[in-house]
Amino acid sequence: VFENVSFIGNHVGNIGGVGDGGGLSANLGSAVELTDVVFVGNTAAGDGGGAYFTGAPVLTRCWFEGNSAEWGGGLACVGGWSSPSISEVTLVANSAYAGGGISSRDGAGPVLENVTVVGNVADYGAGIDIAQSSYVTIDNTIVAMNYPDVAIACFLTPAPTLTCCDLFGNAGGDWVGCISDQYGPNGNIWLDPLFCGDANPDAPYALDADSPCTPANSGCGELIGAWPVGCGTTPVESTSWGTIKGMFR
Repeated sequence: VFENVSFIGNHVGNIGGVGDGGGLSANLGSAVELTDVVFVGNTAAGDGGGAYFTGAPVLTRCWFEGNSAEWGGGLACVGGWSSPSISEVTLVANSAYAGGGISSRDGAGPVLENVTVVGNVADYGAGIDIAQSSYVTIDNTIVAMNYPDVAIACFLTPAPTLTCCDLFGNAGGDWVGCISDQYGPNGNIWLDPLFCGDANPDAPYALDADSPCTPANSGCGELIGAWPVGCGTTPVESTSWGTIKGMFR
């Protein structure tokens, strides 16, 4: 169990053909629990710049920023044993060849709920890359402003199931490719999420009160993304970006 832990600036190279999990590697069916954990500036020669999972971890309120790898700049889920539960997680400015924010492949089955994937970089699947018979469920999630590829890419795999999601402003396209038929039904939208940005430096990915991702405005009546309303003087949840930065100053 990891709580209020920071993985900062770690690196794993190619060791015997394996170089996975720059910050954390959890394998062989392991079921680690991570709450309020930060992964910043980690790198991996293979999969999972921030973290690599072949087991069934539970991630809650975690932050991935500036990590890089060949697959899964932020995190990678690999293999049929890999069934992570990922909720209230933010992935920002991570980079990879495939899956700037998240890579899921080789039969993995992660479940994403209230996740924010923004500003990540990859040639394939700028936000999320899904490959080789992965079965991915994505609920109440924002995938926005990732580049230069599409929001979510699929290769030799069933399309993920998206419910109450907002895909917007991704350079290669939003509701395109394997998920093109999911825009509109099930509360899925294509609108600017209206992040607070400089209006709340402590929580830049919190939402403006007019955001289409708030429970009051979303078509599903639920919060979309990892952060609630929080611009200006509006209170936000106890875990803010200011708190996260304080963990590793």
